[in-house]
Amino acid sequence: VLEASPGSWPELFYRHGAEAIRDRALIEAAQHSDSADLKALIAVAGSWQRPQFPLGGDDALAAGLSGLAIGETLRRLEEDWIASGFSLSREALVSRLNS
Repeated sequence: VLEASPGSWPELFYRHGAEAIRDRALIEAAQHSDSADLKALIAVAGSWQRPQFPLGGDDALAAGLSGLAIGETLRRLEEDWIASGFSLSREALVSRLNS
């Protein structure tokens, strides 16, 4: 966590849970008490709300996907959404369902 940049915090929170990242940062802060970044991370993690991925299986089915393609496509689109900083809209993601 100590090496994580502020820009990567939301992805860390999403993938591992804000509470787990906060706990790890508290441990690291105890060892490196002068770290302003860790103190900031702890503060941000305390108020972070996990965003809800805007697509689901019903969207994939409506786009004509079936079988393993549903999970594979939704995982790929979720990765794209995370990489965008959670900014890709539902509409943008729906348009990518068949790409």
